[in-house]
Amino acid sequence: GNQQLNKIVTALPPLPKTVQSILALDDDTMRINDVVPLIEQDPIFRAHIMAKASRAVFGRTPASLNEALSRNLGLGKIKSLAVLFAAQQQLTEQSVFRGIEQLTDCMLLSERLAQHMPEQPGQTILLFGLLSLLLLFHQDCIYSERVMGLWQQSSDFADFRQQVQQELGICLYGASSLMLLKWGLSGEINRRLWALCDVRQPAEADTVHICHDIAMTQIMPNRGDKPLAPHQTLVSADQREALVKTLASWEHP
Repeated sequence: GNQQLNKIVTALPPLPKTVQSILALDDDTMRINDVVPLIEQDPIFRAHIMAKASRAVFGRTPASLNEALSRNLGLGKIKSLAVLFAAQQQLTEQSVFRGIEQLTDCMLLSERLAQHMPEQPGQTILLFGLLSLLLLFHQDCIYSERVMGLWQQSSDFADFRQQVQQELGICLYGASSLMLLKWGLSGEINRRLWALCDVRQPAEADTVHICHDIAMTQIMPNRGDKPLAPHQTLVSADQREALVKTLASWEHP
């Protein structure tokens, strides 16, 4: 399975120069004034950032790019958002999934949901963990038709995720590392992604799976009427209330 996906990854172009410049910034010394001029050079990326930051879940609508990054989204997310944006831009035209931005939006939603969980896996693993969906829905992927069928018939994302692994032998998390390696993002993040494929990894895996499953289920065509499916009973009453509130504010950009 992964070998076939790797063929698609190999054909991907390099990351856009704006994204490369952002990734090259030092995490410890990066400041808002380093990032804003880079994004201002790319009007499409700037519009993308402003649109995400304007969602109600992030608070008051930002009046500037500076506000969007420093107050709404958080400067610490900019590298992950840049990679998500690049992946979305590069793979939209080749996708059999119409509305690919919905997928990347749900990756961002999962990070917001995780703030209400006792285990904090960090935003990188949540934002990058499901990049493999963009490969599975790629028109050149030999599994794309079957994957779309599984997506349409599954009642929730946990069901879809498990069927992809059982039927196609592909762990979504491990497959996501293929894209990161292609773009030079190696190291700890890839080890953590593969660890999520191991059902014996409890705490972090549970949190990541719960947040991804809830977020992605929101856009699945065959989902039921329970907003926290399939993990309604795995979270406390206080967590349920906070998660439902986050979903409601996400629905109102």
